[in-house]
Amino acid sequence: MKEIIKNYGPLFEFWWDGANGEGPNGKKQVYDWTKFKQTLREGSPGTVVFSDIGPDIRWVGNENGFAGDPNWNLLDTAGFTPGIGAPSPDTLNHGNVNGNNWMPAECDVSIRPGWFYHQEEDEKVKPPEQLFGLYLRSVGRGASLLLNVPPDRRGLINEHDSAALMGFKRLRDRSFLKPLASKSFPMTSSTEYSVGLGSATTVNCIVIKEPIQLGQRVKKFSIQLEKDPHLPFNGGRRVQDQDRRCENPAIDKRKRGLPDRRRFDRKIKRIRLLHHNRACSISCPIVRHIPFLRDPGGHGYRDGNSYRV
Repeated sequence: MKEIIKNYGPLFEFWWDGANGEGPNGKKQVYDWTKFKQTLREGSPGTVVFSDIGPDIRWVGNENGFAGDPNWNLLDTAGFTPGIGAPSPDTLNHGNVNGNNWMPAECDVSIRPGWFYHQEEDEKVKPPEQLFGLYLRSVGRGASLLLNVPPDRRGLINEHDSAALMGFKRLRDRSFLKPLASKSFPMTSSTEYSVGLGSATTVNCIVIKEPIQLGQRVKKFSIQLEKDPHLPFNGGRRVQDQDRRCENPAIDKRKRGLPDRRRFDRKIKRIRLLHHNRACSISCPIVRHIPFLRDPGGHGYRDGNSYRV
């Protein structure tokens, strides 16, 4: 580890995998995690460390690329160890709402069926639409997405993988770069945030962002249409981390975000409304910014029904 830090730094992230080999005599490798952490902090203090229990970011509990709903960036780690002694996959997937350690989730998944390149899997690369769906269920739930793209036998990113990645980028750009509406809010607590549209508009995704420097403060929120407050936009949802993306369209001139449960004073940073065939971005409790978005191509991961707003 010292050699890697010295010769190949600076390093953004260090992965402490939970895998643990066992010899033919049943002897297992024992790791001095305390010494590992101390060595890394001394040699590369800015490097983020990943494992089942951090100390900086946590495994999300699966290798399918999605975070739980809700996904709290807090985790209790007392009494746990990386690997076999880790918290349950369900706990890692959702975090602990009142956890003692700030430990965001990282969603790892491969663009291929496995982690390494095999020519026979060239036609099994995840298509752009599937990658976009994983993005919505990881980044869209306040986690980070770690997408494995293995080099082929030439040491290059294979053409199949490259085409999928570029298609994924086009979907993200088309969905989120030009919101239908966007609004930022001052860093003050409120129980209601409103965003207006000039005319009836199809919206299918709302991005809500909290000021992350204050942590996660809102447990639950609801989105209502001004003309028909009984027509839900994906019902009541939960806000986590700095970026929450709610999908499920409807129609109206104005939308309201109502934080109805809280851990602390609610503050929303930004709200954006979009349509990427289901995009709408809103930043909420403390809400500082709200955008509305739209994906003209109509691609993306869908769950639930669509409403005209």
